[in-house]
Amino acid sequence: MDSRNGEKFWNVPNMITLTRAALVPVFAVMLLQNRAFGALLIIFLAGLSDVLDGFAARKWHQRTKAGTLIDPLADKFLLSTAYILLAVRSLGFVYVIPLWLTAAVVARDLIILAGGVVIFLVRGRRDFPPSWLGKLSTIMQVATAFWVVLSNYVRVSALGEMSFLSGLTSPSVLGAFYKATLILTAVSGANYIYNGVRTTFFPNYRLIRIPAYKTTVRLLRSLPVCPKPKVVGLSNIPKDGPVIYVYNHVTTRVEPVFLALAAPYRPEVRFFVDIKVTRPEIFDLTHTDVKNSLFSTGLQEKWGHHALRQKILEKASRLVTLYVMGCMRRCNFIPVYVHDPPSPEEEVRRRRINREAFKECVRCLETGIPVAIAPSGGYTHRGAKRSTVPTTLPSLAEALKKRGKTLQIIPSIVKERPPVCHGTYKRYVADRILPYRLFRLLLDRLKIKRYGRPRLTVEFLPPITYPHSDSNKDEKIQFVQHLQKIMLDVLHKD
Repeated sequence: MDSRNGEKFWNVPNMITLTRAALVPVFAVMLLQNRAFGALLIIFLAGLSDVLDGFAARKWHQRTKAGTLIDPLADKFLLSTAYILLAVRSLGFVYVIPLWLTAAVVARDLIILAGGVVIFLVRGRRDFPPSWLGKLSTIMQVATAFWVVLSNYVRVSALGEMSFLSGLTSPSVLGAFYKATLILTAVSGANYIYNGVRTTFFPNYRLIRIPAYKTTVRLLRSLPVCPKPKVVGLSNIPKDGPVIYVYNHVTTRVEPVFLALAAPYRPEVRFFVDIKVTRPEIFDLTHTDVKNSLFSTGLQEKWGHHALRQKILEKASRLVTLYVMGCMRRCNFIPVYVHDPPSPEEEVRRRRINREAFKECVRCLETGIPVAIAPSGGYTHRGAKRSTVPTTLPSLAEALKKRGKTLQIIPSIVKERPPVCHGTYKRYVADRILPYRLFRLLLDRLKIKRYGRPRLTVEFLPPITYPHSDSNKDEKIQFVQHLQKIMLDVLHKD
């Protein structure tokens, strides 16, 4: 007999499961007649069949939807029968399962059954895979029922004279089984209820999320995990209208983080980010950047001579890369293609990605969402070797002017004294810890050890606007170079 979807019902795993279900009435008769040994044998056979049907389904690839349904039903039928009958004192058992534990086990099974019906009616789902908590709870319930029956058999048989078995089946041991079973039953039941409600009524909800932009900024401002900048010129930021932050590159890496910590987080700032950080197909390039950021060149060379250390370094950097790329994909960044394309096909792709990024940036600015960008490509630090001057910034200003809005450009100067790098990062973080800072200042005052306190400042200059509405490329380049000169003069004036 085949099911409608082509799955064969009468296979070996399903027949083993049905045999286990057929043993339940026999098990009930054994308990009603107070035949502990027969009940003990049936529980053992039922547990063995539960292992065998799962093994057969995996070994011979005979998993069916009907099997995944009748297997847990057979288990619950057996357990409910065991817990209900073993709780009846009038059957003559020396040891009985407490009523509160029987009520908890049966109530959990009824709740799961009712929840399955609701999920089927609301979502049409027929498959209900068990959780690891549910499996652990079922194992504990079977073990408890088995131990109660074993304890009763040992008590009435000659085995009770053996001190070893008598100790293992004592009331204190059974009490431990009862408490452990109650805890696992309650926890697994709560887990099933939570998962059922979430998947049925809130399918897109996740209990654990990547922190939101506002939460991330607050955490970084509060916890000493990264350098915290001193903010200057916060009043220069306009309260309304399209605003774009233009920041300088010093280390070419972490200035966007410092700007996010300094700027207002309402509304949240959207940052341009290199496409290689957000797209998995360029994982190797990102992995190289992350590895060079985490580990110094000397450490990489030193560990490269040892196979195990090299493997640890690679695994650690790949794990961090996966996490960073996952966070970037979840965050509300604007990906742009800033590196040189290696082929004509990549050039076409670069133009498409940057065109989409430009449109997205205009949409954000038009709706009052601030955007942060390095002066047209980020090549403003002194070590830059690129000779071309991209004109994204004036093009954005012109696009908004055509829509009747004036773009407020906020030069944002990130000053690092000394520059943030591998050697100075710990100094910046330690300086945020008040006891450490006071201790170092005391040593400095006592002239025991000089303390050159690291200084990180983000200075917001008064806003400027682009004066043209329909300019040529030379005028745009001239404006960008003028903006870069203003920022570099402020950066190096002290």
